[in-house]
Amino acid sequence: MASWPFLVLLFGLLVGNEVFRKRYSKFIFQLSIYFIVVFSYFIFAIPILVGKMGAGVFLVSGFASLVFIALFACILSFKNWRSLSFSILAIYLFFNVLYFTNIIPPIPLSVKESGIYHSVSRLDSGEYVVGSESIPWHLFYKDFNPKFHWQEGTSVYSYSAVFAPTKIDTKIFHRWSYFDKEKNDWVETNRIGFAISGGRGGGFRGYTLKNSVTPGKWRVDVITERGQIAGRTNFEIIKVEVAPKLETKIK
Repeated sequence: MASWPFLVLLFGLLVGNEVFRKRYSKFIFQLSIYFIVVFSYFIFAIPILVGKMGAGVFLVSGFASLVFIALFACILSFKNWRSLSFSILAIYLFFNVLYFTNIIPPIPLSVKESGIYHSVSRLDSGEYVVGSESIPWHLFYKDFNPKFHWQEGTSVYSYSAVFAPTKIDTKIFHRWSYFDKEKNDWVETNRIGFAISGGRGGGFRGYTLKNSVTPGKWRVDVITERGQIAGRTNFEIIKVEVAPKLETKIK
């Protein structure tokens, strides 16, 4: 998962809340932690307010958080501006590095559900019907069977439900990749996009399909236009001569 360093950072702050209690007595440390909270809130709230996502909105969010923490320090009559400025700017630059290297997940988007199926179709009611293989008992927590038994000439479908808060209108992509054993690396084959509009609690749904596949390990990333990963689905294509039995599910 591409966003694991960001999650480690949040976990570190949670642990640090107990480990570094003595440092909380230092006001600069308190303001620095508070700035992280403010910055995190602004990069979530401002995209919702303006109804857009992207680098420009992120920079505006960062600038707004800097203005907010400066005004807050003034209200508290804080005087050691040199030390505070160094700490705040270091955190600000660190967050920007995380964002522009696509380590920060695409807040406020989140993938509610995703899966790989043999067929996907949309009903007039807006619901989706998927053709799925039975799921082994030990994979009860999954919505699909990651072992995809494929007949040559048939298609592979990737389905996703992506949650976006009210007013957020953006475009997401399914990035199809396979694992090349010779290169020992993932190779992108397709990037297919579809638009979503925020507000639906269960996530806005869509699907893409791929006709030209080969047996082996595959994955489909749900990404933004900047390439930030909102979710990832891993599966393995196994070639078979006889079509597997399918179950019909409503999404």
